Amino acid sequence: MPLAQCPLPNAHCPIFKSGYFSLSRIIFMNVSVAGHIIPTFGLMAELIKRGEEVIYYEVDRFQKEIETFGASFRCYPSLNLQTAPSGENEMSLVPSLTWCAREMLPALLESVREEKPDYIIHDSLCLWGRLVAQLLNIPAVNSIATAAFTPESFYECPRLRKKLPRLLKQAAGSMKHYRQHQREISQKTL
Repeated sequence: MPLAQCPLPNAHCPIFKSGYFSLSRIIFMNVSVAGHIIPTFGLMAELIKRGEEVIYYEVDRFQKEIETFGASFRCYPSLNLQTAPSGENEMSLVPSLTWCAREMLPALLESVREEKPDYIIHDSLCLWGRLVAQLLNIPAVNSIATAAFTPESFYECPRLRKKLPRLLKQAAGSMKHYRQHQREISQKTL
């Protein structure tokens, strides 16, 4: 059957079955937290079912689950946690993520460049995924894993309301670390 006559390639398409035709090579990048990784499994499985090649970058504790779906696994570069920013408060997430991006970016740029993906799917907190896509001029899709809140459940939560002034103060301090890491990332990539 000529390619022009074949409907969208799938497992039943003779050209696809022959190995002659594949769709896209996709890289997934995520933050190493089950609550962000597990929500991507449905999309990953569907893409693989449709014939896409999926390469998932993550820490090794998620390797078996990722490979169960048929994706190729790539382990993130090792990090020296002794140089990481302290996690002394709830607002340490921003400096931690920018530190991770700064530390992993050189190795990830080299690895992803070799993979030659058609596009990257990265979590909204995965700064290194966004930067890799941007620096290598690869189209990117941002995925978001979030809990559902209503104004009542969020703003009227006594626990959050009580912590809000302290959280805002900590957030201001964390932004200082974020800006420093951001400058360092910019200097490394110029």
